[in-house]
Amino acid sequence: MQFSTKVRYGLALTLAIAKQRTNITSTVKLAQSLGLSKIYLEQILRPLKSHRIVESIKGPNGGYRITDARLVKVSEIFDALEPEMLFEQENDIADLTIRSTLNRRVYQPLTQAIKATLEDMTLEDLILDTEDEPMYFI
Repeated sequence: MQFSTKVRYGLALTLAIAKQRTNITSTVKLAQSLGLSKIYLEQILRPLKSHRIVESIKGPNGGYRITDARLVKVSEIFDALEPEMLFEQENDIADLTIRSTLNRRVYQPLTQAIKATLEDMTLEDLILDTEDEPMYFI
């Protein structure tokens, strides 16, 4: 399944901020670490801030931090960045029987499975996964 670049970068961005725990991370540092322009980064941060996933701190040492990684579900990030992505969409098939069958047997179960997976995952889970990466010694 493919997601928009906004969602993919938004997930990476929130994870990068969350890995700093309670530290404030500047937009310049985030843009450099993720290889994004500062302008695009701010476009992603705006809806995350309005959904209270991140909070901004103003001033010379300002930046962003996650409100609480233990409570932020990955589904909330999807909802903030692409709210229509996980809604069931009407398809343009004229045959009502085929449309109904596809919706009932394919699209609805798939959408429900994706929603359930994203609901069960928090930013804290993702942070712990990144910390479990193996160390290699030479």
